[in-house]
Amino acid sequence: VAAARGLQVHQLDVATAFLNGELKEEIWMKEPPGYESKTPGVACRLLRSIYGLRQASRCWYDKLCTKFAEIGLFPSKSDPAMFVKVDEKGVILALVHVDDMCVAAKTQEMV
Repeated sequence: VAAARGLQVHQLDVATAFLNGELKEEIWMKEPPGYESKTPGVACRLLRSIYGLRQASRCWYDKLCTKFAEIGLFPSKSDPAMFVKVDEKGVILALVHVDDMCVAAKTQEMV
């Protein structure tokens, strides 16, 4: 699609993507091994998603959708991993796989 439309393609990786997701429920965990607390044996309430949580990828996707929507990128009806923005400047396509993205646009400034 990008080649047919003459778009520039850029690739990026979101570092620590799963740590950006916001939890919708209250989750508690025991202290991780090696963590030294002044009060041993206490539980920790997670404020953000962490790697290893079952819902981590969904939290990340929800956060990504929210941020993309703020700039006018919305998931396509045929593929929720393909985000599209069309305006007077042209089209922007963003294909997402977990924390990797391929973004195509007419100019680098649009990316």
